[in-house]
Amino acid sequence: MGAAGPSLASSLDDCRNGNAFLDRDNQFIACNEALKATADAKEKALLWFKRGEAFYWRQQYSESLADLNLAIDADPGLRAAYIRRAWAYTQLQQWEDARRDVEAVLAEEPENAQALFALGYIFLSVDPNPERALKAFRQALEADPELHLARLNIAYQQYFYLGDVEAMLKEFQTILSHDEANLDKVTFQMREKGVFFAAHVRRERARYLMLAGRDDEALLDVDWLISRHPTMASAYLLRGQILRNKKDIIEAVKDYGRAIELDPGNVDARRERGWSLLGMGRYDEALADATEIIGGFRAQGEGYRLRAAIAKRQGDRRQALQDYEEAFRNDPRFLRIMQERLAGLGYLSRHYSTAYSGETRNGMMACIIDPEC
Repeated sequence: MGAAGPSLASSLDDCRNGNAFLDRDNQFIACNEALKATADAKEKALLWFKRGEAFYWRQQYSESLADLNLAIDADPGLRAAYIRRAWAYTQLQQWEDARRDVEAVLAEEPENAQALFALGYIFLSVDPNPERALKAFRQALEADPELHLARLNIAYQQYFYLGDVEAMLKEFQTILSHDEANLDKVTFQMREKGVFFAAHVRRERARYLMLAGRDDEALLDVDWLISRHPTMASAYLLRGQILRNKKDIIEAVKDYGRAIELDPGNVDARRERGWSLLGMGRYDEALADATEIIGGFRAQGEGYRLRAAIAKRQGDRRQALQDYEEAFRNDPRFLRIMQERLAGLGYLSRHYSTAYSGETRNGMMACIIDPEC
């Protein structure tokens, strides 16, 4: 019995002070144990909120909502719970519920930076005109100049909405001028395990530099990333893409291979390597990548498209047509793109059916024979 007191105190402290973003599983365990041991309503509200955060970062959004509802019912003044619940709603695409929670916070605290940022994200998700979102992000940054996620989203809107590459890059640089350790405390949905915010922003800057045709500048950022984060699969993928742009295909294939070694589920790396190998005439290796995509990834259309191109290059017209048709079934967008191309080459009439028709099939057969198609 003597050990029960310290254990309870430890669980309470670990839950109250823990960081669910950095250690979601241990945070969940600590909060779960603490909730079993306390009866105080205010204390429970905080513990439910903290466990709700752990559920959120475990991507268990319905469970997160359940805990956050309990937290808010127990303590209606716990504004952080409203904001986290709004984010859980966004993940479930319940935009009106999310906006209701954010506006409830802003009614009490009009300059709450976290609420303003969440409002901007909601606007961006439901409104084709991002002007309102950009305004909310700027208000959030005015309220808290260290809210780096707001600045990152401003950078994106400078590019996508205003078309200003230099303004976007300036915002990236402002973020990266901060201490890397502090940047890595920023909580956001990481798409790649172990890639925290500072590396994410640098990779994004490299990616947009590449898209702007500034490959040498992009390469500096990617080389820096790989030197600091040698197990970052997405950095090798990006360097491969940059090297491919620079016509250094052999080194690009090596980088794609390294990305696949680090992240076997990286369909982008496998697809890019497959197309590069096809361009080098290494058909068997390209076919192996296409087969892997078809057999083990959701993006099967990509695999069939690659396999069709290989069959076309090898003169197997029947296989090429069959694989193109499978690609169309798996990815209707590719069908639309291909039909536009066929129409441009005169293999489809101007008033073609958008469905896969006999006319499209005939156009595809002509395209397969045509080396320029």
